[in-house]
Amino acid sequence: ISKTANVTGIVFVGDEVTFIVNITNNARVNATIVNVTDAVPTGFEFVRTNASGYDNKTGLLTIPVIKAGESYVLAITLKALTNGTLTNVVNVTCNENDTVVNTTADVNVTPVVILTVEKTADSDDATIGDVITFTITVTNNGPSNATNIKVKDVLDEQGFKLVNGTLESVIPFIASGKSATVVVKVVTTANGTYMNRVNVSCDQNDT
Repeated sequence: ISKTANVTGIVFVGDEVTFIVNITNNARVNATIVNVTDAVPTGFEFVRTNASGYDNKTGLLTIPVIKAGESYVLAITLKALTNGTLTNVVNVTCNENDTVVNTTADVNVTPVVILTVEKTADSDDATIGDVITFTITVTNNGPSNATNIKVKDVLDEQGFKLVNGTLESVIPFIASGKSATVVVKVVTTANGTYMNRVNVSCDQNDT
């Protein structure tokens, strides 16, 4: 048996990968009741297959016969749910040879983190000496978890002075689909219109 993945380059979380298993009978007699076990491994989700008899719960496919010198090709498409090196294993036996033959295929999956950031102020009109509270909300819209999210607040120092919070902070973890907030308080120090900007990045996405 041989097993390959149809993707050899970068695979991202959420991508589909098709594993192709080629089972060849190299003997001079037919192989009967060929049991193929290719369970969906942790980190993947079943999508589809070319084999009508494949059970995606157990990973079992029984092929009644593979004639001498012929091959059977099984294709299973899975969706990558998590990052890391994901391994897919296939085992094969038949009536004429109950020795388990197996092979594996590895896929390296890259995490996908899509960060959005929203910043609000509790007031957009103030006088000198007023305290303004800025609330920064960082949301992870990607399918992967985000780690070490760096939040850098850039004050316009001509009009603001920090009184509470920190201008550079790190949020250790934001799960997929979740949000976290950072609060910064400043006092107004001059007349005019001033801007407060925030930059956000993380381990998985340095944009």
